[in-house]
Amino acid sequence: MATIALGIGANAAIFSVVNAVLLRPLPYHEPDRLVHILNRSKTASRLLVSHRDVADYWEQATLFEAIGARVFTTGEVMLTGGDQLVMARVQQITDNLFTLLGVEPAIGRNFVPEDNAPFGQPPPQDSTPPPPASVIISHGFWQRNFGSDPDILNRILHVYDRPAVVVGVMPEGFSLLTNSEAAAEPLADLWFPIAVDFASFKREWGRSLVVFGRIRAGVTLEQAQAQMNAIAAAHQEEVEDYRTEDIRIQVLPLHNDVVKGARPTLLILTGAVGFLLILACANVA
Repeated sequence: MATIALGIGANAAIFSVVNAVLLRPLPYHEPDRLVHILNRSKTASRLLVSHRDVADYWEQATLFEAIGARVFTTGEVMLTGGDQLVMARVQQITDNLFTLLGVEPAIGRNFVPEDNAPFGQPPPQDSTPPPPASVIISHGFWQRNFGSDPDILNRILHVYDRPAVVVGVMPEGFSLLTNSEAAAEPLADLWFPIAVDFASFKREWGRSLVVFGRIRAGVTLEQAQAQMNAIAAAHQEEVEDYRTEDIRIQVLPLHNDVVKGARPTLLILTGAVGFLLILACANVA
């Protein structure tokens, strides 16, 4: 009986992990319509996306209900909010990204286009004080550094002496999931909106963005991919690096992309503990 109990316990433990990682839907609204949009070339299977690409997607990818992005790297900033001096991990995102995912702050509001503000930009040359940027903070950061203060909204933080006003606190346990290849990246404490300037986006080809999309209801992944193929073909005619590197646009289901790194290991473990249960049953028999 102890052998059987060991086999059943191991299977139950592994199934719990498989269910949580592989089977359970992502904690976003209608996650089956969420995708990653990335670039690939003849030398790399995964490339970050340029600001100009995102601007073109917004204008041309009509089969998507929304497209948003975040800067790939999670930076560290020095932050004060009174007498406290702390290091915080910060991500910059397009103002629509949380709305695209269907996630609302537990307190306050999501970013709006008017929040596209000056974080990360040099201060003005004259003596005019810069307007405060808008910032959304994580639930854990709110608890650790502000004692879950219910009056956190409109609190002014100073990021490298630049003012930022708190407009929201994300729900407990929220994380901005990305592909499994970046799973070791630390979770963010703060989110700032990327200043959206279509004119500068059209001149910017540096690749630094992870791009998310929400496909319109009723649109298949194949249809969305076909539209992005057409956009990539147009880019290959207009942009030299698209031609020379044979850059393509790939649309991947967000859930599959998030868990793909863990899938082989978990399936192997599932098979192993299943075999262990068979041996246990055979021994008892």
